[in-house]
Amino acid sequence: MEWISVKDRMPEDGQKVITTKNGIVDIQWYEKRRNGWISKGNWFWSMATVSHWMPLPDPPKEDT
Repeated sequence: MEWISVKDRMPEDGQKVITTKNGIVDIQWYEKRRNGWISKGNWFWSMATVSHWMPLPDPPKEDT
C-alpha cells in the first residue's frame, strides 16, 4: 500500500483509513459533511492538517 495525498483524492465518506499529520500516524475516518477527519470517537482534525492517507490493511486470517 502507498500513501495517497489528500490533494489527489479523499477516501469514501465514513471509511476508516490510516492518516498522517505532522509525522503522527492515526486511524481516522473522513466526514464529507464536516469536511474533516474524526479520530477516537469525537476528536476532530481539520482537513488542512492531514496530508496523506491509506486504506487499512485486511486483518490477518485466523485459524479456526
